[in-house]
Formats: sequence, structure tokens, C-alpha cells
Amino acid sequence: MRIYFFSKETNMSCLHQRKHYARGELSGKGKIFSYCVVHVPLPGFQAPYIIAQVQIPEGPRINSLITGCEPVEGSLNIGTEVELVVCKITETKEGNDVIGFMFRPIKNQ
Repeated sequence: MRIYFFSKETNMSCLHQRKHYARGELSGKGKIFSYCVVHVPLPGFQAPYIIAQVQIPEGPRINSLITGCEPVEGSLNIGTEVELVVCKITETKEGNDVIGFMFRPIKNQ
């Protein structure tokens, strides 16, 4: 069985027409596959920050912001174990919090 991780924009109604797709839970753990420190931010973000590809045990690689460590080169290593956390990602122009997921390094490795 193959596992896919879809973004919020995915049209799930199309997927439900295919009988071989099913929803499932992910472990919330993974390892850093690749990462970079961003110094030129996207609108609504403050640089520097870390974006990474996280390899999860279920198969997919997930692009994610990283929290819980300094956004500088060398603060992470390829293979660092991480866990999923739900937290404030940014803020809207109106001052509302935008909540989403990030990964953070697991302490005491």
C-alpha cells in the first residue's frame, strides 16, 4: 500500500471516487531528509526560518517549517529525529493567528 500526504487544496471529492484511497493516521514523527535556512521570507513571514523535507516512517516526505531550534546553518543535521507540533505559523493582516503544523527536533537524541 502506498501512502500520500495531500495539501488542504486537494479536491478530496475526486479521491473518494477512487476506491483504493482511504484516510489514515500518521505517526507524527520523522527524520530531516533535507533543509535550508530561509533568509528572504515569503510574505507574512519573518526571516530567518528553517524549511525542511521530513521523511516520515509511513513513506511520504512532507515539506514543513521547523521550530524549536535556532534558524542558523548547522542547527540541524540530516537524519535529526523530529516530531509534529501544531502551533501558530503566522498572523493575518487583521491580526488573527494562522494555526498549522511544524516539526521540531526531539530532545535527548
